[in-house]
Amino acid sequence: MGVEATGRVDLEARVAGLPTSPGVYLWKSAKGRVLYVGKAQNLRQRVRSYLGPGADGRLRMPKLMERAADVDVLAPCALGGVLSLGGNLVCARGTPFNVRLRDDKQYLGLRLDPAEPWPRLTQVRRFGRDGAWYFGPYTSSISMKEALSNLRRIFPLRSCSDAVFRDYARRGRPCIEFEMNRCLGPCCDRVTPEAYAELVEGTALFLRGRSDELRADLTRRMEQAAREERFEDAA
Repeated sequence: MGVEATGRVDLEARVAGLPTSPGVYLWKSAKGRVLYVGKAQNLRQRVRSYLGPGADGRLRMPKLMERAADVDVLAPCALGGVLSLGGNLVCARGTPFNVRLRDDKQYLGLRLDPAEPWPRLTQVRRFGRDGAWYFGPYTSSISMKEALSNLRRIFPLRSCSDAVFRDYARRGRPCIEFEMNRCLGPCCDRVTPEAYAELVEGTALFLRGRSDELRADLTRRMEQAAREERFEDAA
């Protein structure tokens, strides 16, 4: 694939090599700055629509294509992950050609702060710049809650508030969530910080749409535990 002296790649050749899977695409300038982030059911088809006269149809797109010199793609395994990932990229990068959601009070997001002693997912309506990880936006609170419920069966992070957490720590026994296998009981030292940190990382990978990487990591850990005859951990 050739690169012109201006730093602009052969976009036709680049697009021809894109996957047809769902994903996120990033138009970049010659200096590598992300200009625009979009999501698509079919990456190759969607990105190709930007090329040629009258491309895409939106008023700001011709100006985008005047500056666009390259395109990269990220292809999560499911389009549900694409919505989340696309939202995060737009918020994180401040891309000049993305329209920021005007009425963001109607959209929900998830916050996970890895700096907390025992991190938990919380629902938010604003994405901050506080070092925490944010996922979203999600337009349906019902679907988000269902996804959270299913997620906690795989990665049982605590869901209680800090006040409730301290109360059960004082009592010395975990709540019913522990009995239901929906929490590992960090309030009563039923899980090590290292094991809990692995759950946090797995949760983040899942919400970022990187399930292939997550599956490979879980398989590796399962096989290692089995070799060491730690069969409960392997299970």
